[in-house]
Amino acid sequence: MAKALNAISAGFNRAPTETNKNELAYALAQHNFNKASRSKSNLQSALQNALTSLSLSRKLNDTLAVDRALLVLGYTYLAQREFEKAEAIVSKLDSEKERIKMLLAISFFYWSSSATNADFQHKSLSYSQASLKLARSLKDPLSETISLNNIAVAHGDLRQKGAEKELIGLITRYNQTANPHLEYPYSYLAEYYRQNDRSDKATEYSLLAAQSLAKSKNDQIAGDIYFLQTWITYNNEQFNDALAFGFQAIEAYNRMPGIINVSNPDITLYIGRAYQKLNQHRQALTFLLKRQKQFPPEDISEQMAYTSMIGHVYRGLKEFQKAELYFKQFEKMSKQYDLDKYAARVNLGQLYLDWMHYDQARPYLNAALKDEKLLLTGARRHLHYMAFLADSASGNYEGAMKHMIYLNGQAESDRRKEVDQALKKWEVSYGKQKSEEQLKLKNQNIKLLLQRNLAQQQKARQEIQIRNLIAAGLVFVLIILLLLYYQYRQKQKSNRIILFKSTRLDDKNKVLEKLVKEKDYLLKEVHHRVKNNLHTIFCLLESQAIFLKDDALVAIESSRNRIFAMSLLHQKLYQSDNIKQVDMSHYFSEFLIFLRQSYALEAKRIDVYQQIQPLELDVTVAIPLALIVNEAVTNAIKHAFAADSGGRIDISLFVDQQLVTLTVKDNGTGFELADGHNDQSFGLELMRGLSQDISAKISFQVEHGTTIKITFALEEEQKNREFGIS
Repeated sequence: MAKALNAISAGFNRAPTETNKNELAYALAQHNFNKASRSKSNLQSALQNALTSLSLSRKLNDTLAVDRALLVLGYTYLAQREFEKAEAIVSKLDSEKERIKMLLAISFFYWSSSATNADFQHKSLSYSQASLKLARSLKDPLSETISLNNIAVAHGDLRQKGAEKELIGLITRYNQTANPHLEYPYSYLAEYYRQNDRSDKATEYSLLAAQSLAKSKNDQIAGDIYFLQTWITYNNEQFNDALAFGFQAIEAYNRMPGIINVSNPDITLYIGRAYQKLNQHRQALTFLLKRQKQFPPEDISEQMAYTSMIGHVYRGLKEFQKAELYFKQFEKMSKQYDLDKYAARVNLGQLYLDWMHYDQARPYLNAALKDEKLLLTGARRHLHYMAFLADSASGNYEGAMKHMIYLNGQAESDRRKEVDQALKKWEVSYGKQKSEEQLKLKNQNIKLLLQRNLAQQQKARQEIQIRNLIAAGLVFVLIILLLLYYQYRQKQKSNRIILFKSTRLDDKNKVLEKLVKEKDYLLKEVHHRVKNNLHTIFCLLESQAIFLKDDALVAIESSRNRIFAMSLLHQKLYQSDNIKQVDMSHYFSEFLIFLRQSYALEAKRIDVYQQIQPLELDVTVAIPLALIVNEAVTNAIKHAFAADSGGRIDISLFVDQQLVTLTVKDNGTGFELADGHNDQSFGLELMRGLSQDISAKISFQVEHGTTIKITFALEEEQKNREFGIS
């Protein structure tokens, strides 16, 4: 094809005469106009070639050549949707036959563009009537038949009564022509029935059109017939057949354009949809992107078509965010150019419904329902079904009920149509019989059928009532289920929150537990080091005592005992799991053993008895208490007993409700509180000071020996630990 075009172009430049140049210019115009893709560049080339041919024809004063150049020029204007320029061509044509061709072409292009402009249907009808009038005046039966064909098609699009009869009558007229092309009336009848939701008839006549096409090999309408079959098989849910016919249509449009051409997005749309219905979404996306690259959109309507198609593919792939971007872009273009607002609403409504964003879906679907009169019954029913789903899911049960009632009513309407069609078929088949008996029988049967039909209608009304009751029950059950589901989801949400908080709390507890363990370890280490340091001091004092005598030795021994008392406490703390408290019963047992050994009490015949109730005290209380016991026992050993007289020291510790009582008692000679012994008076002062540190009361009683009693309140926290209260 490209080589042929180059040859024609080269021939034009070398043409020896103006006539030859004119023929070549006309051939180029025809060639560019009839290219498979009526792109802007191809049509612009056709326009320039036609203008060149027109100029040369006028220069040559060739009337026939002028008319044919004007025709191609007019066709090109029509393909570019420049209708006013094309209409101006009619009056310039010299031949009335050529005027008929131009009038029919204008009628055809107005009709093929009427989907975007309802006024174009009336203009198409007007130009068809003008061509019919001229054809009848010229007694041109073929042009008259084509004009009647266009008029019948326009009547069908405008839903005028008698359109079906007109289209059926065209079959007879085409049969009367010299070369009948029955594919035309068959295909237009199929399109008429498709628009009126009569899929059985649409399928029947589309097959007849295909059979006629197989005989005529008419490339001018081949693509349109295959595309019509694509449309019908798709609507009949025969998606594999729709794919096959779709690719046949592309092949035919590659040979010659028809109502649409090979670059038109409509054929791409239905092939893409068929892929999607077969769940071949990736194939659909690949096909769409390939076609978009091969035939880039040349106007806003084509750009919108591809945007919508790709959005639907992403919706099928469940890539909802990508789909939303394309549908939002489509909506923006729709508002900006005031085009296809219905599709913009349905696209977004269906997307949000699939995405389970029901509150976002409802406004779009409800807005689309306002245009429902423009829809075929199937599309209208599907729109109500989507609105029912969105309303019921978002809790608008009143709206959902209205949609369900509509759907039930539509189902009943379809059933009545089937009965009426069956009755009409019966009437047609019996209308051909002429005998009086058959006519009587027919009338009887018609009456019987009418009676049955009335009974069926009554039954149908009852069924509708029953269905409505069932529907109401279903809606009620649906409400209950939705409430249960809502409760279930709320419970799940609460459980997730509780689990999340519990997990966080566990994590925090683990961190705190770790910190506590680290702190306990560090405290144990501190107690250990303090004990070691005190033991070192103890050893130093013990070493020093070897070289001391008299009062100095006594002072060193007293200090050594006090240091040992504290050292032993720290030892108990780091050896125990409880690093804050000391079991006083265990502690006093070990400490008193030390004092026995330190003062050689067995040799002095001094017995020490203890009655210590198991009691754990904080280290802040235990150390002063240990030092008090040390001072009391030491004083008793040193001052209570005469030499070699022997004696007894009793130590007791018990808890009575809120009070802790420590008693150190001996059976010695007793002492005066101000008897002048320095070491004893220092010890007494030390005991008083230590008692004040722990808010304890200390008392001294000298009667048959000395009794030192210390009482203090057990802190509430200490009591809780002691008695296991948490």
